[in-house]
Amino acid sequence: MKKVVPVPIEIILLGRRHELVEGQDARGCEHGSTFSIFLFLHSSFLMRQPPQVAQAAEAVAPSFALSLYKTPVEEFHHRWTTVSLFLDALAADDMPDAQQRAKLSDSNTRDNLAKLVKLLYAEEDALDRQVYVVEEYSIDARPCMEYLLEHNVLQNLCAKAALDSPCGLMVLVLIFLTDLLRESRINYPILPTRGVYRSVCELIQAAMVREVEDDMVQKCLLHCLHALWVKLKGDPVQTEFFFLRIYKPVPGDQPGNLVLSPSKISELVLFTGLLPHMYRDGKLGHKCREALVIAAGLHEPGLSRFILHMTPFCNYAVTGVIQAFDALPKAIGVKNEKTFRSVHPQAIVLELETLALRLRFCCTLAMVLLDRLERWTALKQEKQAAILRLKAIISRMVNKVEEMMDIASGLNYSLPPSAPLAPTIVHHETTQNAVTVTWSPPPGPLLHRIRYYVVTRQVRP
Repeated sequence: MKKVVPVPIEIILLGRRHELVEGQDARGCEHGSTFSIFLFLHSSFLMRQPPQVAQAAEAVAPSFALSLYKTPVEEFHHRWTTVSLFLDALAADDMPDAQQRAKLSDSNTRDNLAKLVKLLYAEEDALDRQVYVVEEYSIDARPCMEYLLEHNVLQNLCAKAALDSPCGLMVLVLIFLTDLLRESRINYPILPTRGVYRSVCELIQAAMVREVEDDMVQKCLLHCLHALWVKLKGDPVQTEFFFLRIYKPVPGDQPGNLVLSPSKISELVLFTGLLPHMYRDGKLGHKCREALVIAAGLHEPGLSRFILHMTPFCNYAVTGVIQAFDALPKAIGVKNEKTFRSVHPQAIVLELETLALRLRFCCTLAMVLLDRLERWTALKQEKQAAILRLKAIISRMVNKVEEMMDIASGLNYSLPPSAPLAPTIVHHETTQNAVTVTWSPPPGPLLHRIRYYVVTRQVRP
């Protein structure tokens, strides 16, 4: 009897619609149901096959996308469920980190995550093309975005990636976040919704530790931080969400017992993660400096105080210029060997380019700060003008009151109904143009809260 190989059966299931009911054997599923059976078989079966089998099975799935998914949100659901089940199964399998990383790299996880981003992009593009006006921050017309937030997709990915479980996931999730935030193509405020910012901060903190020993993590981290600051540039208020409290040990209730208590010191990993790479060479260094300039130019008081008082940002910027200048020879083209060594300019091109790059960065920062100072001066002038306008309004109100008092020059004042006594006229011999009207409460119970009035009428000549 010919032995039946299970691999082709697995691939055939990709093109059919099945549903695995609780308590039902996978072989007993009726044809014509949904596609859920593949999610269970794919995560458990393909992991035990050679990489070529897994690639063949996963390569078939996209070709059936049109027939399998009726709506984009259905495709979003199936792709995310496939990724989630595969990651859980791979993390639960006891294998060396290198083998785990290889299996994750050979799988279609990165392509599925990229497809999730494309579905969100397509959803935003469809909203932009609609004739009727749709609210920019409305979730009603964004089913894929709603699924992303309702099922905590970002939170789950960041939690797994912060632990790098399975091994190699941190890089994939950093790439996923970068693609999701790049170019601000998604208008919906993802970061402050459902605590996404908190999960992103935890992932960045873990990546800042891992980047020391993993160059790929460092590269993806810098790209992600750049994309985050470009995103925050459109809505600087969101930076307040990313400040994390630093917890310090304090004495507890019992002697010798220490507990963690939040201090007044805050940490902004989105900014401090860029500082070690301020003068990095190449494209990554350029992106890092661009992100730092964006952060320094945002008009947020809390961010400005953090950068100036709690980070060595200014010190790093100036020290880098000094170091680049000190690396140059004392003179160029001088042939007096007793004092200076003769150096041709072409021999120090790299050193000169480094100095020029760092000077340009500091000049850019100075221009940004000058622009902020000019805006602050303009705002101060507007504030002073508003105060002057307010004073003018108050002056006009005072004049109106004086006019009303002049109308009552015959002391025909209409007192409140509850006034306890008639006014008493007090004549001042020194000032003929002033009439003071006073009244005091009666000796009995008070009829109202006001105990003493003084009304002065000034008659202008």
